[in-house]
Amino acid sequence: TNWRMYQKGSPEIVIDADENIIVSVKITYVSQNTGTLTLNGEAIESNQVVTVNATSVTFSVGNTGSADNGQARITAIEVVYA
Repeated sequence: TNWRMYQKGSPEIVIDADENIIVSVKITYVSQNTGTLTLNGEAIESNQVVTVNATSVTFSVGNTGSADNGQARITAIEVVYA
């Protein structure tokens, strides 16, 4: 099973740690229609470990091509806390 995020509608994944610090996040996903997860406008590849060092991080769905119907089908999210 997976979570599908569609580029249209400006979807977001917000990971909040409340009182802890998020050290890193790794999201496993499959791209559809050249969709990609993004962080601060930069494409994040599937299984890429992102160093965070904050209490919250927000990922979006973008596109590596010119289409506006990209998807990210997320199968796993791994978060490391301090």
